[in-house]
Amino acid sequence: MSTPVKFVLLIVAGLVLLGAVAACSPLQTINALTSSSTYARSDDLAYGSDVRDRLDIYAPAGAAGLAPVVVFFYGGSWNSGSRKDYKFVGEALASRGILAVVADYRLYPQVRYPAFLEDSAAAVVWTAKEVRKYGGDPKRLFVMGHSAGGYNAAMVALDGRWLAQGGMSPAMLRGWIGLAGPYDFIPIKEEAVRPVFFFPNTPPESQPINHVTAAAPPTLLIASNKDSLVDPIRNTGGLANKLRAAGVPVQETYFDNTSHTSLVGSLARPLRGLAPTLDVIERFVKSDGGRIAVISPSPAAPVMATSPWARGSPARLGKVRHGSDRTDRWHHRSGVRDHRARLRLCTALGPSVQSDMISVNRVSMDVLCPLLRQYGFAAGGPGGPGVRQRQPAGRGGTVHGQQPGLFFGGHRLDSQR
Repeated sequence: MSTPVKFVLLIVAGLVLLGAVAACSPLQTINALTSSSTYARSDDLAYGSDVRDRLDIYAPAGAAGLAPVVVFFYGGSWNSGSRKDYKFVGEALASRGILAVVADYRLYPQVRYPAFLEDSAAAVVWTAKEVRKYGGDPKRLFVMGHSAGGYNAAMVALDGRWLAQGGMSPAMLRGWIGLAGPYDFIPIKEEAVRPVFFFPNTPPESQPINHVTAAAPPTLLIASNKDSLVDPIRNTGGLANKLRAAGVPVQETYFDNTSHTSLVGSLARPLRGLAPTLDVIERFVKSDGGRIAVISPSPAAPVMATSPWARGSPARLGKVRHGSDRTDRWHHRSGVRDHRARLRLCTALGPSVQSDMISVNRVSMDVLCPLLRQYGFAAGGPGGPGVRQRQPAGRGGTVHGQQPGLFFGGHRLDSQR
């Protein structure tokens, strides 16, 4: 079965399981497709007194010995978000032998800067003290965040004031990881963010770029070249340059195929073909922030070194059987090469996800929620979404009339008999 078809079937199966075909969010859909076989989860652990001061732990299943630890903070402009939406991040890290801590923190309008940094630091301090009980190694502790969460991670790692409140220092971190974080954003342009930082009187000390010293821990910065929300040149590039000038080990990676939001989405199994984000993170963590050599990423989610949409090179996916589903070899030549930068969905899904699949045969494509549309896909016939399609006759049956398909820019990306 070709990867685009598996991708579609997985999404539909997840929506059926959720009972939310008509009203689902991309994060809910991704989480519905996320395996639970790779981790042992401990929920709703309190690291502080506020109802928002809670975290979940995803410990690698069957780990031998203590695992390296990553504390993850999600984004949402400091005014929205829930750790429950990021199960896929916990699963991704746990699947590579990394214990993940996914933490909530207080949001605006309940608090403003710097209260969410106090919460983030408190979550890290709690983790350092307690994680051994859950199979994590407190001596191999990293912080990571996406978007606003990337800011939180940066401030915890660069500005020693916050960890000091719990008796720690950034030197106790083995490294930190920022995904599309805002590190230098004065004057604030986004209306929703302005009151969080007391605009127009935003304090300069609120900016991570102003806290770079030679004592900063090793850094991994990942961004999307096409990020239209957080400027990757000013923020990721600017911070990387300043860290490098201070003598801090820094790794800097940019992807063409992801947006601001899909960068973190690419950690999820169904979307890992967008970019090797998880491989890069795994390599950084398992190399102890670049201090030791590692041979290669885990083989659980192989990454294609060359895009199958390279000019003049057809993509060929071999014939695959799964349950009663069968899809013949998919030949794709030049029709969508202009879109190849946005379409790398050819990474094979891991076996744990395949084992969780519900066998769906000839599903109707017009039930798909915003997830596909978010990444530029359209469900329906060559005319795009809304093409009338009949429902399948049943398991193993055939669809009469217009065959469902997966399209991008008017081009059909899957092949069915």
